[in-house]
Amino acid sequence: MLNVIDISSFQGGIDIAGTNADGVVIKTTQGAYYESPYWRQQLASTQAAGRLFGFYHFVDTASGAELEARTFVNSIKDYIGQGILVLDWEANPDTATDTSNVQYAKAWLDSVYQKTGIRPIIYMSKSVAQQNDWSSVSKDYGLWFAQYADNTPQGWQTDPWTDDKGIGSWENAVMFQYENLGRIAGWNGDLDLDLFYGDKLTWQAYAAKEGTIMKNIDGEHVWVKGGAWFSDNDFKTRANGIIGHMGKYYAFNNGNLIKSRFVSQYHLVYWATA
Repeated sequence: MLNVIDISSFQGGIDIAGTNADGVVIKTTQGAYYESPYWRQQLASTQAAGRLFGFYHFVDTASGAELEARTFVNSIKDYIGQGILVLDWEANPDTATDTSNVQYAKAWLDSVYQKTGIRPIIYMSKSVAQQNDWSSVSKDYGLWFAQYADNTPQGWQTDPWTDDKGIGSWENAVMFQYENLGRIAGWNGDLDLDLFYGDKLTWQAYAAKEGTIMKNIDGEHVWVKGGAWFSDNDFKTRANGIIGHMGKYYAFNNGNLIKSRFVSQYHLVYWATA
């Protein structure tokens, strides 16, 4: 698992090298009218520190999903395939259970996927995930949810509290934001703290376009497309059997990585110990 922070203009001067975050998700755009004046500086700091990164778009449902998606993609187009993409879904709480909200979110996610070949992640509070039927979204897009134990500032957590009410239509989450008053070295102020349920390879898989070569394993190129692993460039031979990688062994069954510590979902495959 990875320790992650997500930042916006409120952390405009942050030096990522001074923190011990494994990854950083940066706010780039909001609606169809705003681009953060700090995001490029924050990205440069993150890259210079050698950390994983991603970008998020803060939704404004008054702008239209297609225009919002285009605004976001145009902003981060030079980094497509390098960082994870996220829709920050914080709609008006009074309409959190409105079916049209799900449709709007899905339209944005689908549009970004069509423009980039990458399946974005959607961020929302756990209560919103629980209140609405997100099944049309959860079958294709991963969830990053937020829930806080209390208003007490704290640092990194390896097993943060969350309630036992589930996460709606999703069986598993990609990431969990457990603190909005986080305190870590390298920043004298509040930070959102997140736990990413995977490793560096998992993060890179979320950032990659479908069809990207993920790793060269035992001399074979292994590709991911539509949730399955293939062992040639034409997507004709699904991976099968036990394959060694970096001193560990992974079991494949007709292109599916057999589940263990992590799971296969959202058109991506997670490395897991066999």
